Amino acid sequence: MYFYKKVEPEVGDLLSAKIVVIDNLGVKIKLVEYDNKEGYILYNNLQKRRKNDINQLYKSGKEIFVEYIGYFESTLSFTDKNLDAENIKSFESKFKKYYRIVNLINSFLQINKDIDSKEFCDKVLYLDFKNDDDEYEPFELIKMYDQIIKDDIMPFELDESIKSKFYDYVKKHTVETKYKGSLKFESYSVNSSGLNDIKNHYKSIYNYCVDNNIEIEIKLDTSPNYLISFKEERYYDDLDKKINLVIEFVNNNKTNFNNKLISMVLNES
Repeated sequence: MYFYKKVEPEVGDLLSAKIVVIDNLGVKIKLVEYDNKEGYILYNNLQKRRKNDINQLYKSGKEIFVEYIGYFESTLSFTDKNLDAENIKSFESKFKKYYRIVNLINSFLQINKDIDSKEFCDKVLYLDFKNDDDEYEPFELIKMYDQIIKDDIMPFELDESIKSKFYDYVKKHTVETKYKGSLKFESYSVNSSGLNDIKNHYKSIYNYCVDNNIEIEIKLDTSPNYLISFKEERYYDDLDKKINLVIEFVNNNKTNFNNKLISMVLNES
């Protein structure tokens, strides 16, 4: 899904990206904000260029911030070198709020498939905001959604039936509801090293979650099962995404354990 009215970034834009793979060109990424459009951080544009550093820092699935620097041949090209820490901090704070708005709109449209998604997004997402320098400023949209929550105002030009439905959905999913989730795995060691296997297995899951900003707690349940509990989230989609990332990691992680998912919980807390 495109987050903005424009369908391609402009040179100098700070963006959120997810690492796909490291290959002979550099670090291949996909742009979260531009419908997962792909591009590259070429090796000479990487913050870290030593092989060991690259393998440690740029892991598949990790979310990072990059700056768009234009095309390299026919490929979108980015850098993560010399990015201003304060700019990243400010962008990240706004982006998280904006990302939740986009997820909210997307989940609303998934439930209400009779609504024309293009027309709806044109009215509630792809608005032509400008800053003092007459530049496109999509994060101004956050203020409009704050009006719904704080002032009970629906500031969008929608048909009354859709407006009422969307208003109720926004209020419910940003104020009243939080979601909790957990995973339970059945796990057997394939050799006799036992305790060390368990510690290494838990550590690999925990480190993956730290790298991907997923807050979890891991503990032994009834042997041979273990339980992964997730921090409560305000948005269902956010938690669902994190749960599925961990499931994928555990299934693909080659350890001395055989793992089988035996239960998943994701519901309102």
